[in-house]
Amino acid sequence: MYRSTIVLLVLCATSICILAHHGPPPHVKAAIKKCNEEAGGDESTMEKFRRHEEIDDPKFKCFHACIMKAIGSMNEDGSINEEKSIGDIPEDMPDREMMIESIKACKDEKGEDDCETATKITKCFMEKMPPRKHPE
Repeated sequence: MYRSTIVLLVLCATSICILAHHGPPPHVKAAIKKCNEEAGGDESTMEKFRRHEEIDDPKFKCFHACIMKAIGSMNEDGSINEEKSIGDIPEDMPDREMMIESIKACKDEKGEDDCETATKITKCFMEKMPPRKHPE
């Protein structure tokens, strides 16, 4: 559950993996709360996201962008802050190198707006990173 919640978060991406390994840092918890209130995510949509299912919900797409901006992974102009995204990955994170390569490979994905861009980046990242099993 936490890992999926964070792809979202670092690039959306970097953040999901951070949550899985270390639990959400306070600034990430605050971003999730703020963006959930603004974009209005529901549990069934989050569950689909955790299962890497395609979600065609404009609110959820903007949820991605909101979190990425709140944690500094996305700049206000919609571009990805590669240095910040990579810097947020703990040195002892399993698959750290794969995550870095995924960020580099996905950072230039673009959509019609920031919401679509964040969704494309997240989708790209999730395709490159194998899903992990989480304890129930």
